[in-house]
Amino acid sequence: MDNITLIFTGIEFEPDKVFKFLRLNKVRQSLKADQTILFSRPVGKHKSGWMFSINMKKGTIKCSGGPTTTFFGFNAWVSLNESVQMKAIVDILHQKLAAIKGITFPEQPDPTVHRVEVTHLYPFRDLAEINDAELAIYQSLVIRYPGRVQIAGATFEMPGVVRVGHTKSTSTLRLYPEVTKFAKKPKHVDQAKWDALATKLENYMRVETMYTATQLKKDELHLASGWAKPAAIMGLVDKRMHEAGLRGVLPQDLDALKELVTPTPSTAPLRVIDNWMKGKPIKSNGTWTKAQEKAKKCGFDLTRPFKQQALLAHRFVDRFDADKVYKLPSELRSDKGLFNRWWEGGKA
Repeated sequence: MDNITLIFTGIEFEPDKVFKFLRLNKVRQSLKADQTILFSRPVGKHKSGWMFSINMKKGTIKCSGGPTTTFFGFNAWVSLNESVQMKAIVDILHQKLAAIKGITFPEQPDPTVHRVEVTHLYPFRDLAEINDAELAIYQSLVIRYPGRVQIAGATFEMPGVVRVGHTKSTSTLRLYPEVTKFAKKPKHVDQAKWDALATKLENYMRVETMYTATQLKKDELHLASGWAKPAAIMGLVDKRMHEAGLRGVLPQDLDALKELVTPTPSTAPLRVIDNWMKGKPIKSNGTWTKAQEKAKKCGFDLTRPFKQQALLAHRFVDRFDADKVYKLPSELRSDKGLFNRWWEGGKA
């Protein structure tokens, strides 16, 4: 889990005390037209930068930042599951904000998850195979999300970033090699430990799926407390991965599709499929729905032109199954030199 925006609600403010506290602590702030106070502050042992937005009229504080850098001082793979991460970052932010004089939180704060990213790693043979996969997946995504897909940052030696969405804040999916996270070693990590982690993860693809509050609400994950249900989180990821053609997609069987319409289509749904394969216009109705069911059993989708179907398929779909999600071995996961859970015994 990373790149999250949380909104604490039901907060009571004493404006004079808040402004005085911010001034005495030399917090650079800006006051917007709607009386929202914006400022940035370092959070946690590694001084990760977070943006905060106080709206005294609404009784809210919006927090935006990166949990992984807050936890560990770097953004390589994390040794925590999403449920534990959510509880930890909410506690850290609550403790940080509660220290501001003039702010009173509800007895049990349960912030809204406005936006969040879930990150998983998947194994590949080497960087060359990751590069081949990215190119094939890029073509598939262009068909699935026309006008929204881009690939950037690639070199001859290193695959780039494939993104669905024009900007970081509007993206719904990103794929890139995990090894790019190791370009710069954080000062607090021993070089040998850093190299060991980088070597372990050099042939993994990082897949980030992003969600808005509206999307999260459908799965009852719009409140931080809802993230105590790992199955709901995995279900959310499953749906996004399936939508992107990365998981749970039937392989295309062109011979089986052709058999449906050869020599002459015998029913209305089969005639729809035949017309679709010939590039003729088809109407969306009950017959179309039945035709779509038959086409999907063969791995095809009538919502897109037949001539684009070959690009929808890629040979890497089995690499992203839920049981392929990588977990670090315990010796790395429990190494405090890499993943020191500092917040469990100290101040945020």
